[in-house]
Amino acid sequence: LVDLAAVERSERLWQVMHERQGEREVLAPGVRRLPSRQRDLVRHADVFIETHQPGVLDGIGLGYDALSELNPRLVYTSVTGWGRESPYRDVPGYEGAVMAKLGVFHTFRRMSPHTPPPFVNVPFASFPASQVALHGTLAALFERERSGAGQWVETNLVQAFTTLDTWAFFEHFIAIVDAMNSLGGH
Repeated sequence: LVDLAAVERSERLWQVMHERQGEREVLAPGVRRLPSRQRDLVRHADVFIETHQPGVLDGIGLGYDALSELNPRLVYTSVTGWGRESPYRDVPGYEGAVMAKLGVFHTFRRMSPHTPPPFVNVPFASFPASQVALHGTLAALFERERSGAGQWVETNLVQAFTTLDTWAFFEHFIAIVDAMNSLGGH
């Protein structure tokens, strides 16, 4: 089991920890090779889950290409804020920013007597993202039993959020289109 976490953002260090002996090794950005103990862990792992911005782990030798080379059966699961191919890929994808961009706060404006939209602190985007990641990871493990090959499972907060209530978003979109049409817009 490899648990990856940011140690101190100001120092920009990453810590790779393993549970067996509680030891820690710190990797600075740009390190392309894992220490031997971590390479052994990856070689025997079934799943690696990461939640960083796209490309961050590539820079420290923990991207999909590097780890799948060590373990071709590895299921590598990535959950990002905006997605690897989004124009916002390099913008920190934390819950509040994603929900603001998606208009979630505007949708919840009826819950508040105040003029600005309320900040909703329930992680509505993370809940479905974790479920989409789980389903994709389990499907990849199931497929691996047949093919013998691991794969890269990707999801993001934006895409996963749309799985919550597609009908409400569709109704909201239709209302906007109707309003634009009634004003003479197309």
